[in-house]
Amino acid sequence: MPGLNDIISVSAGLNAARYNDYSGLEIISAVGSAENPLSACVGINTGLVVAGNLGSANRLNYSVIGDAVNLVARLESLTRLYNVANIVSAASMSAAPGFVYRELDEVQVVSKNRSVSIYELVGAADTVTPVKQEELALFASALAAYRQQDWLRAREQFTQLLETCDNTALHRVFLQRIEHYEDNPPGPDWQGVYTFDKK
Repeated sequence: MPGLNDIISVSAGLNAARYNDYSGLEIISAVGSAENPLSACVGINTGLVVAGNLGSANRLNYSVIGDAVNLVARLESLTRLYNVANIVSAASMSAAPGFVYRELDEVQVVSKNRSVSIYELVGAADTVTPVKQEELALFASALAAYRQQDWLRAREQFTQLLETCDNTALHRVFLQRIEHYEDNPPGPDWQGVYTFDKK
């Protein structure tokens, strides 16, 4: 079970979600600008949790538990695959307007029966450059083509992003999936959901 130190943000309440997004950006900025930079990955989710002391009288541990906690732990672990500093749930994105998000994927994580949309928190709305906005629009178009099984258009756009953007790992994820799906078509009922079988 994830401990409090493993969970950056799990919250209930609209204002808390907004502050969590600002906090996530501040953490990423502070870590990246340190004299000896570290790599930090942040999962952000909004939901109900149970918080308190858990354990026996001899050994108490203050922690949070609940479905929202489990999901945020999965989101944090996915940051490495997509090579992003943060992943935000749809619940947190909806609760925290005023930011720019990139939809990354629709995934079904381990131990969940339903898929979830996941997003990258790009920045506060007034800080995102026109160049970055163009990149995000092209990514959204490529993701839409991927979900429509328009492999040719999706490959062309993800390849363009691969050549012009700094997060090559993110675009390679989709290019590898496209190659797989061309050989193993997902079928007409596929909704673009990627299922993970490992934590």
